[in-house]
Amino acid sequence: SQQQSGFALNAAIILDDNMDLDAARTRTQTAIDDAKLGVQLVDWRGASGIIGQFIVVVPILLYCAVAAIFIIARVIINNALLMAVVERPPVVGTMRAIVAQRGFVLVLFVCESLMLGVMAGAVAWLGAAVVTATLGATGLSAGDSEILVFLFSGPRLYPALHASHVIVGVAAVIVVSTLATIYPALIATSIRPAVALARRE
Repeated sequence: SQQQSGFALNAAIILDDNMDLDAARTRTQTAIDDAKLGVQLVDWRGASGIIGQFIVVVPILLYCAVAAIFIIARVIINNALLMAVVERPPVVGTMRAIVAQRGFVLVLFVCESLMLGVMAGAVAWLGAAVVTATLGATGLSAGDSEILVFLFSGPRLYPALHASHVIVGVAAVIVVSTLATIYPALIATSIRPAVALARRE
């Protein structure tokens, strides 16, 4: 609270984590009306002003950054698979020559990409789990920055890795790997067996 001439200008009500914000607001507003205190009740976003709006923008910026990372990963995977296709026409031609259908070759390349993507995702998940567990135990200090203290809702931030984050990450890896594989796989399926075998000779 801020004090001036002995009067409180504002006061904060801190709720338990398991309390419903709307229900608590309704009960508090009813108590204020019954007591005729003549005070205004606002949530933390309304009280914090422009900083509260900034809090809403931060997750959007983070999601945009993650989307950009996935786009870059898709381009890298696409280029790597294109190089693999260019280097393996004889292999693809041999498979086509022994009556391997185009669908089989397509599925083969997609499965290869998914396997590599899931393996890389598992390594990244383990690394993220170790870092998150370490920071969750020690906390990330906000230092002397009042803005960071506000963003962290306290002097230290204790990140946590939830199951929903893992599920979203695995789904994103699968989608990105699949999308990045389609074009190289289609090129592989267009390789003619006779041409590929001739290049092998």
